[in-house]
Amino acid sequence: MGTKYGQNFLIDNTVADQIIDALCLHEGDSVLEIGPGNGVLSQRILPRVKHFYAVEVDWRLAENIRSKFAGTGKLELFNMDFLKFDFAGLKGPVKLAANLPYYVATPIIEKILPATNWETAVFMLQKEVADRICAGTDTKSYGVLSLVCQHYAACETMLSCGPESFSPAPKVWSTVIKLTNRFQGAFDMSLLKVIRAAFSQRRKTILNALSGSLNLPKETVNEALIRSGITPSCRAENVSFKLFQSLTQNLNI
Repeated sequence: MGTKYGQNFLIDNTVADQIIDALCLHEGDSVLEIGPGNGVLSQRILPRVKHFYAVEVDWRLAENIRSKFAGTGKLELFNMDFLKFDFAGLKGPVKLAANLPYYVATPIIEKILPATNWETAVFMLQKEVADRICAGTDTKSYGVLSLVCQHYAACETMLSCGPESFSPAPKVWSTVIKLTNRFQGAFDMSLLKVIRAAFSQRRKTILNALSGSLNLPKETVNEALIRSGITPSCRAENVSFKLFQSLTQNLNI
């Protein structure tokens, strides 16, 4: 089959087995796979769980999945774009699995994170995106995506694999990550505004980045930074989530 939607199909059985191991499946589980493609993960998940949801945008692939697994009595298939799928309305708890197309991985994860009906998710992503999600402070990968993801979930890197694990082979390496829902409340919009402003010009000091992006006097920002325990000459990548929370309160955004 072609790759109308930019799919790179996983063909490495060892990697597929490791993804399934990371899901820690039990016979009573409900699992949702986003973009099951040719069913490499699906055929490993179905025998181990109670219910299997699959959301596949490509009608040809959806029909292939339907014909392969309809007889199991466990399959509920949705032939649609996951970004238009009512995931939050799905009865939980649900575990998630996916080999996510690179161009749509971030919006899919951002859709899932605030929902309260999922417990764990194991995703194959472009290595660069995975690095950003799991990054800690004082690293170049650390940024807005890191802070948002780590608010909602514990994020850990499971394994990486090269282009030869896929067909067609991508030009980049991929990484499998595991997200475990922290079941925390919604992300504070004032906090998000401050974080985005701080990283909007990440080569600048946090003082200059915030002052410019938020259109605030440097004296005001400097005072708030000091009260929050943040060195005004540092950069956003040096600031932890808790310090950003304190800064938001002191800026009174």
